[in-house]
Amino acid sequence: MKKKYLTLSLLALSLFVTLPAFAQVTQLTSSGNPNVSYLKSTSIGLLFSASNTNEGFEPYISNGTVSGTFKIAEINTTNNGTNYSSLIGDPNFTEMNGLVYFGAGNSVNNIELWVTDGTNAGTNIVKEIAPSLNSSSNPYFLTTLNGRVLCLKRIFW
Repeated sequence: MKKKYLTLSLLALSLFVTLPAFAQVTQLTSSGNPNVSYLKSTSIGLLFSASNTNEGFEPYISNGTVSGTFKIAEINTTNNGTNYSSLIGDPNFTEMNGLVYFGAGNSVNNIELWVTDGTNAGTNIVKEIAPSLNSSSNPYFLTTLNGRVLCLKRIFW
């Protein structure tokens, strides 16, 4: 039995070692390193959150090419960037029927549920669940069930 485990371990290691090298697709900022996080592979592309010194966190998409990697939309036009879910820090990119839903916010809508088709024109707030400048629905733990997007929400005042 020990030989089987050793063989599997060596096989796994050899597969890992022979993988091709990674290459930079594009540079997101002209100076400094962008803060990239929360990568999610979807049918419309690889979605992720990125920030730089000028705009803070915003949603980006990539198809693996230079021309196919860009900021989807500037949801928060203030200098502090998009305010992703403060409970877990994750925008919870969740796909259903070719659209991706996520939690994001700005100075007008606070943190609410948004949707994108991967384009600027196709990125919009779904609904302002907590319509008050002093509150936010803060959607988190997004998932799909029977053709619906479900999320937990916690309203802050």
